[in-house]
Amino acid sequence: MPKAFLALASSAVVGLLTLFAANLAASQTAVMKVGGPTINDTTHNWMKIVERRVEARSNGRIDVQLYPASQLGAIPRMIEGTQLGTIEVSIMPPDFLAGVDPRYSLPAAPGIFSDVSHGYRTMHDPAFKKLFWGLGDQKNLWTIGMTCDTPTTYVFRRPVTTLANFKGKKIRIFASPMERETMRRLGGTGVPMPLSEVLPGLDRGIVDGAKGTVTVFLPFKYYDLAKHITRTDEGLICVIKNASWMWMEKLPSDLRTIVAEEAVAADEENMPFILEFLDKSYAAWRANGGEIHDLPAAERRALMADLSKVGDAVVANNERMKEAYELMKAAATRTRR
Repeated sequence: MPKAFLALASSAVVGLLTLFAANLAASQTAVMKVGGPTINDTTHNWMKIVERRVEARSNGRIDVQLYPASQLGAIPRMIEGTQLGTIEVSIMPPDFLAGVDPRYSLPAAPGIFSDVSHGYRTMHDPAFKKLFWGLGDQKNLWTIGMTCDTPTTYVFRRPVTTLANFKGKKIRIFASPMERETMRRLGGTGVPMPLSEVLPGLDRGIVDGAKGTVTVFLPFKYYDLAKHITRTDEGLICVIKNASWMWMEKLPSDLRTIVAEEAVAADEENMPFILEFLDKSYAAWRANGGEIHDLPAAERRALMADLSKVGDAVVANNERMKEAYELMKAAATRTRR
């Protein structure tokens, strides 16, 4: 048999095998587990949007599986799982990532944002996004989305209606210097703990209250145990969506692009839901027997004047933190309307 024919036949076989391998890779389904600590809220809604968008655009090549309400573990376990590649996407307030990089705590600084829409615009500002979304690159965390979903509130077993009532209270906070400094100025004691431990902590008296938002307190039925919400609205609770870098790198390039682009699109699509959900949540809180307290106007003005200095105090002795904080404040100024 002529050598030229053998060479041609061999080349054809290699080509067919290459095509077969490519078709096989294209037909394989990638599993994308998305975990978060809450349920039936803005974060859970984002998960549903991502599921719809990613599965449709990938023609089913990505199987998105949703695990709200800490089904994949408490927040520290989800962080570890995402870094190790056992969880594809995890969602949480960025404050819980302060151990990965302390700059993750910056969006919790009080007195920066006018409202949740302003927070969203700031988190997606190109200059700030380039820095902040890249903080986890060397720690196996690939940021694919971020919003600031709700203003800060506190929930207590007993009414807290004035600043003096905060004194001596043990209050669950996020584990970050920004949260600790805020609590110090309020006169309470900050107790960092995952969301999954807050209700048991309230029940056992480990904490007297918790910092968070009605959009989380409501679906978990906090009103059965701690029915008093105190609104301070000193800052926003933001939510970061991180994919496992290891998982993203293993995806074919087209699927990687789909995940990254559709996650950002889901942030934008979710904004109308975020805006409507807050008012509905306060109404539902009252309908379930919960009470809502606002600080007296003069006290709230004094509180905001004091807490607006928190960010500067926290970053004062850390040049990397200070640089990132100034970048965030500049982005907030550019995006304020």
